[in-house]
Amino acid sequence: MLQPTSEQLALLSSCERFGYLLGDFWNRYMRWFAVLWNSTFMVFVTWLTVARRIEVRGLDHVLAVDRDRGVILVANHRSFFDFFVVCSALFKWTRVPRRVMFPVRASFFYETPLGVVLNMLMSSMAMFPPIMRMPSKRDFNQFALERCVQEVQRRRTVLGIHPEGSRGRSEDPFHVHPGKLGMGRVVLAANRAQVIPLFVTGVSNNLLTELRRNWFARSRYPIHLRFGAPVPLADLRARPDERSAQRDAVDRCMARVSELADECREEFAPRAPEPRRLALVDS
Repeated sequence: MLQPTSEQLALLSSCERFGYLLGDFWNRYMRWFAVLWNSTFMVFVTWLTVARRIEVRGLDHVLAVDRDRGVILVANHRSFFDFFVVCSALFKWTRVPRRVMFPVRASFFYETPLGVVLNMLMSSMAMFPPIMRMPSKRDFNQFALERCVQEVQRRRTVLGIHPEGSRGRSEDPFHVHPGKLGMGRVVLAANRAQVIPLFVTGVSNNLLTELRRNWFARSRYPIHLRFGAPVPLADLRARPDERSAQRDAVDRCMARVSELADECREEFAPRAPEPRRLALVDS
């Protein structure tokens, strides 16, 4: 399995390095436990906090995937808990591979001891590999992207990617930001993987808020998941190292996510009431 060089590891802080090495060990040798943990305990937790509010469209696209090949979910990013909700839905209604990985920005889950502990408890280190935010650690991020490709190519794995990079903070819950170039490198290099677009909205960043909404206000705070048909990338995968092809792949994937957002907005966004028309009365 691909490993970072000593120079790439030296770029990390002691906490980041420990978190990476723990995640690497867990994803190499404890995969069976991670699958068991995420498909039982974490599904139970999401049932308590969000499952009663989940509304799904396009699940037939996921049901049609080849289970012997990897799957890349390309999704927008609104909440820390987006992919926990997605996994809960996939584990309940589909038979996609139970091994999941979510590359995550290291700003919390790898830069602090508490973040590493929560990563272990919340996902059994499925939030791996870390993507470092500092430009000085860019060489490590190159390795992280290559590791993502290797994982989804060689094993029956679901790889969840947020191409926007950071969480969307727009007041419009249906707004989708442009994707980063790194995602294009992954989806083109992982030429055996099926790429499924996904739009998610309705999840906050507060677990207690989600718990309260799940049991006392489910109809007022629905969570929408909308899956799309696999993104066709065969023409671009013929030239995976070209930046123009990588940018086209990003734009093609994010355009499909935006289309799903528009479809979701059309179906579920609250509409302003029609203005009242005053009838003319003959005097």
